[in-house]
Amino acid sequence: MVIYSPSITGSLSISSSGAFNNVGSANFTGSVFVTGSLNVNSGSLFVSSSGNVGIGNSSPLSLLQIGSTFSATTQSTLLLTTQASNYDSMGVVNTNEMFIQPYTYFHILKGYAYTSGSRKMNPLDDVMVATQKDIIFSPVSSSLFTTGSVGIGTTSPFAILTSTAPTAGAIGLGIIGRPSDDYGLITFRKNDGTTTVLEIGGSTSSGFIFNNYTTASTSFATNAVVRMTISASGQIGIGTSTPLSTTALDVAFGGVTLSLGADNNAYTRTNNTEKVTRIASANYVNANLPMTMMLADSYSGNHDLKIGGGTSALYASTAIYFLTAADTTTLTGTERMKIISNGQITINQAPTTYGTLSVRGYSDFTYSGINVYATGSSNNFLSLALFSTKAVIGADYGAGGGYVPVVIQTSNTDRLTVAVNGSIGAPSGTNIYNASDVRLKQNVTTITNGLSKINALNPVKFNWIHNFEPIENDKDMFGFIAQEVQSIIPEAVENFGGNSITVGDTVVDNPLRVNEKFIIPVLVKAIQELTARVQELENK
Repeated sequence: MVIYSPSITGSLSISSSGAFNNVGSANFTGSVFVTGSLNVNSGSLFVSSSGNVGIGNSSPLSLLQIGSTFSATTQSTLLLTTQASNYDSMGVVNTNEMFIQPYTYFHILKGYAYTSGSRKMNPLDDVMVATQKDIIFSPVSSSLFTTGSVGIGTTSPFAILTSTAPTAGAIGLGIIGRPSDDYGLITFRKNDGTTTVLEIGGSTSSGFIFNNYTTASTSFATNAVVRMTISASGQIGIGTSTPLSTTALDVAFGGVTLSLGADNNAYTRTNNTEKVTRIASANYVNANLPMTMMLADSYSGNHDLKIGGGTSALYASTAIYFLTAADTTTLTGTERMKIISNGQITINQAPTTYGTLSVRGYSDFTYSGINVYATGSSNNFLSLALFSTKAVIGADYGAGGGYVPVVIQTSNTDRLTVAVNGSIGAPSGTNIYNASDVRLKQNVTTITNGLSKINALNPVKFNWIHNFEPIENDKDMFGFIAQEVQSIIPEAVENFGGNSITVGDTVVDNPLRVNEKFIIPVLVKAIQELTARVQELENK
């Protein structure tokens, strides 16, 4: 049925198996009942027989469709405007965008009825989206939504979601956890939507967690360079993206690899303040304090390093071991030196009941020994050695390939000297042991007046003053008086020790000694002279 510009007062009821078409304007006062479809002005208003309504569309696909089908030339398929210049409007335009353009602020509010009452939208109200379903911002399979980014606080998002703080120091993105979680949680999943690969968050019980669910390592970078890596098995690498699997911490840096310490018992480093580092190992008993490995203490004028103890905050070590290996592939190594709890030091030797220092020769040496080198010399040294048949104390090569004597001192004074040529003197010279080869002597003369010199000597019995030689206190001694011998055989009197000897309150300056060895030749001469006289008397 086709009607051209009807004007009807009352009700109009049309029942037709076909369609009702109106051409031109139509004025109806009352109700219009149409069985079938209604087409006004060639599709300006169309009601299909199934009940779909189309405005500007004669083939509505939904209960209400405003505008023609989507196309690149469509100007506006839906436009609701309440203000001039479309300030308050909603529509769908040809760029396939749906927009809501408020005059001031966009509000989605919950809990207010606008059909009555004075509650209106307030520009200061927060924007709230309340729903019991998910709100998803995501590309879908349709070619209409293959690209796009969401910007919060910015008109130039650089990622799918970009959030910019509104002012300096403000929080750009905040996440609040559920009441049961306490802390917020960010989860990253694979494109299957179910496989979690990374979680950032935590709870009151577990604390903050950065959880990589994959078998790949986790890396942290600065200036686009990886600085730290945590492998899937827990090894930490600093300066390397492939930490060694045999260590918990692998630092790849050839400079100062590790710097530790701070103000004592603090987390600060104050200038010109004592700095302390304590390194410890867990105790066998969990409840006890850890064991001290090292203590470093830097304070005014001093840098102290203590191994095995030195702090009341940790238990001290009971023994310290030093090990080495013969090559670069040996495991464990061999014990070379040990300091045990009673203070004994052993080198290549098990602790014994004797001696603070015990030394044993290595298997590739024929003797045990200690070499003490002179400062600045690689050749001049004192050697203490033990062979299978003898013990040796000696001085080896001196500077320039020469040798040096061995000297025994007390009170910083020479007491006994073993010369390079083998002579032994007290405190030096040859008065104890020397060569007598004529090839080593010159200016040889015969001693005279031996008998008169011997007869002039005054052998005496005496005791040392108390505590001069404590082991010989009150012991009767035989000898000579040095001053008396000096007037008879001056060659037999020498200085004794240093410049002075102090015994209690007594000080003896420039003490003298008698070299009894020099009296022997005079005694022999006296016997010879006496023998000559006896022979002379017998011949008469």
